[in-house]
Amino acid sequence: MNARDRVTRAIEFSGPDRVPTCRYDPFRGDVLPILSVPPRSWQPPEPYYPYDIHSAVLQLGIWKPERPLPKGWRQTQHTALDEWGNIWEIDGTMTSLGQIRKGALQEGWHLLENYRPPDPRIPERYVFYGIYRRLLGMNRYRLAIGDNFIFSRFHFLRGFEQAMMDLAMNPEEVERLLDIITEHFLGCVEMVGSRGADGILFDDDLGTQKDLIIGPKYWQQYFLPRYERVVSKTHDLGMHFILHSCGNIRRVIPDLISIGVDAL
Repeated sequence: MNARDRVTRAIEFSGPDRVPTCRYDPFRGDVLPILSVPPRSWQPPEPYYPYDIHSAVLQLGIWKPERPLPKGWRQTQHTALDEWGNIWEIDGTMTSLGQIRKGALQEGWHLLENYRPPDPRIPERYVFYGIYRRLLGMNRYRLAIGDNFIFSRFHFLRGFEQAMMDLAMNPEEVERLLDIITEHFLGCVEMVGSRGADGILFDDDLGTQKDLIIGPKYWQQYFLPRYERVVSKTHDLGMHFILHSCGNIRRVIPDLISIGVDAL
């Protein structure tokens, strides 16, 4: 049994020969994690340091800014701009990715009219899929490392407090924005599926330490149907859908199972 079969059988509960290993290391383990990268055409404007949510993209040098990073930049407090237009506060003493200072749509829903998310169908984003598959992934489970998913992207763009109020007060605008976000992730799934990924992993922190961040009513109204669209597309392309979520999400686990999420 090769590594790819082993991971597939573990995900599908069909009797792997042993527990597979996932090291997030391109050279070791049964899983080959593959990152997408920003296109070189995207460069954050001044005064923001070049920054990508997946810090490994910069640390590994697989995406380079047009101007050099200041020495010790990661250990200093600074602001940064991501591809979605959100401004981040990065604290050099923090072990997390940072926190949103200002969402791209935080100043008002009028900004939604001309808002466009990053284009997921730019082939340059997926340059490492072909290289890694040929050199390292012939018999390993090829796992596409996706982005922060639908719920997270929604409150990143609107600011957390405003986003929570929007769910009750601005349902039409919320639906429009979530449809835009969902279309982005459908594009991501199509692109990695066409490049031989076996599964895709998304992050979406849905819970606090005690319970869901939002009520089950809003989860089922706004997010569950859009999750289902992306999961369904993933399965149509022959891949597994894997979700990482911090916090207590026990109340949505039956929903996630019902729409076919393969692993949590």
